[in-house]
Amino acid sequence: MKTLITLLALLLICTSTFTLAQPKIQFDTTIYDYGSVVESNSAFIAKYWFTNTGTEPLIIGNLRTSDGGLAPGRWPKEPILPGKRDSITLLYHGRRIGPINKTGVVTSNAVNNPSVVLRVKGEVLFKKTSIKVSMNEADMRTIPFGEVDTISFIVTNTGNEPLHFNFLDNYPTPLIDLFYRRLSVYNPLNLNDIPSKEPIYNEIVAAPNEMILVQICLRNNYGNVGPTERCLYFKYNSDDTLKYTIKVNYVGAPVKEKVYEENYLYEYKEGKLIKRTAYYYNGDFRAIDHFRDGHLINSIKYDYPSNGDRTEYFYKNDLMIEKVTQPNDK
Repeated sequence: MKTLITLLALLLICTSTFTLAQPKIQFDTTIYDYGSVVESNSAFIAKYWFTNTGTEPLIIGNLRTSDGGLAPGRWPKEPILPGKRDSITLLYHGRRIGPINKTGVVTSNAVNNPSVVLRVKGEVLFKKTSIKVSMNEADMRTIPFGEVDTISFIVTNTGNEPLHFNFLDNYPTPLIDLFYRRLSVYNPLNLNDIPSKEPIYNEIVAAPNEMILVQICLRNNYGNVGPTERCLYFKYNSDDTLKYTIKVNYVGAPVKEKVYEENYLYEYKEGKLIKRTAYYYNGDFRAIDHFRDGHLINSIKYDYPSNGDRTEYFYKNDLMIEKVTQPNDK
């Protein structure tokens, strides 16, 4: 019996020794945040430090990354002894503009975590430049209900870097009177080349000293609201914004109190637009906007039926002041 107990004790000691004698990996952090960085011809480096907290050598087997700008960098090819520190690097493409949210996976013989996910985040911005606008605001003629008018202005790249210029599409105010908009490289011979109703949204790039022609066409959908202002916003080189103000006088009342066109139902009261309902092609409504004197005051946007949620927005002076998401009760 005594011999059996001795053998069991020895077996337990050997088993414990074998369990403890294993490599382990411990990272200081698995997330690297670049923050906001400016585009570069060189890759951005993310370094992750780790320690072998086990009792046997740690061997890094492989480092792989998701596609889309992230690539493996350096990792140790020799075993890392117990208690020693080393690092792994990932490389992000220096000219891939936009948000960064990518992952890499490092595999090793570590018993506690043989496959570790490493994440990089942040945003790459265009290099800054400066611009000059031919005029910061414009006065349109009086526009009767249902008719249109067009204004044009020029933006010049006065900096030393390429100018990336586009409309700020995520600005919250839906300009329902925006009939079309167009960006093009300025050519005096084609200044009066007015496009069709089809809008042009694509970003345009101008070299230093090159000019961009901006054309805006408004259509009076609001009815007899009188003098009002429209503020258009443009973005350039990632984080800069241009505000452009258009003063316009909308006159004339619609013949009917309800006007339906292009999957939109416009409702008028005393000659002024008070409500617009947008519909899906299957007949379900997707958004309801409420107006006062030509300005948006409230909007409810419905997701597709499979989602069931709705989001309500409240506005003051054409700026969103509150956003509430709740279950759809339609």
